[in-house]
Amino acid sequence: MNIRKIYFIIFSIILFLSSCGELIKRTTPTKKETSWVYIELETIMKKDTTLSYLYGKINKSILDNLETKNINDIFKVSEIRYFNDNDKFQLYKDDDESGTLFFSVQSIKKISVYERDPIYSFDKEDLHLSTLELLK
Repeated sequence: MNIRKIYFIIFSIILFLSSCGELIKRTTPTKKETSWVYIELETIMKKDTTLSYLYGKINKSILDNLETKNINDIFKVSEIRYFNDNDKFQLYKDDDESGTLFFSVQSIKKISVYERDPIYSFDKEDLHLSTLELLK
């Protein structure tokens, strides 16, 4: 076989394999980085105002761009935790709820960023059974 043909075949194989890698990189979804937050929200409706005090995860990109966001933009809070009526720290997740809620940026009154899951910031006697299971 001609040496030029061998070089051409080797070059073609290398080119093909490297382009497959680029295709995989472009089509593989990247996981967005999130931050744990405590967030106070005020939702104003025509006849009522609802105050929410939640802990959860928000995309870091939302936190980084919060000052420049349009007040009508929507953002997602996932893996929500809250204090229930018995003052127990509980997961906002059950057979009916997924643990994720969406809010408008204009509802935000305060945000505090946490380094880790806030369940580790409370005593075990302050935790609901649903959050105690996460400690195991």
